[in-house]
Amino acid sequence: MFTISIQFFVILLEIDSILARKVQAGGCPKCGSRLDVSNYGRKPRGLEDSSSSVVHYRFSYCCRKDGCRKRVTPPSVRFLGRKVYVGVVVILAMSREWIEKTTLVICRQTLGRWKEFWRTVLKISNWFWKNAKGSLPVWVQPTGSPIPILEIFLERHANVGVALLKCLEFFSPLSIAVPSG
Repeated sequence: MFTISIQFFVILLEIDSILARKVQAGGCPKCGSRLDVSNYGRKPRGLEDSSSSVVHYRFSYCCRKDGCRKRVTPPSVRFLGRKVYVGVVVILAMSREWIEKTTLVICRQTLGRWKEFWRTVLKISNWFWKNAKGSLPVWVQPTGSPIPILEIFLERHANVGVALLKCLEFFSPLSIAVPSG
């Protein structure tokens, strides 16, 4: 079983920092003006206490120009949209094997909402598959679960952490835009 360590989250923070700098360098998507740092706090669940310091905020920016002030939030490998739990838990929790072995307690209603989220994103959504085209090393039939996609990365990478990281990168577009169907 993969144990989520603080070192793993430090790596995820570095990747998020790189993604954030790219977004900031691009300027405001609405008017082109400079983007100022406007990070916001998060209190994510699903972590050991020692890991929380590397995920206690989400990178975000705000346009500097008066009258525009558009907020821009870059993609993230630490967070999956507005979910309270960290992204890695939202993915792994869809594995019955992981749920049975983890000490983390996730209520049935939350698991049910996540199953519906994944079903919507991965089985129904044309948006996701259009944007994901070419991102997977092989084609996968949309099943409504992230686990078959994780398994593809596990087959490609001997290190479980690297495979999980690649899976989080694959799903990072969902951290900023959730398709409506």
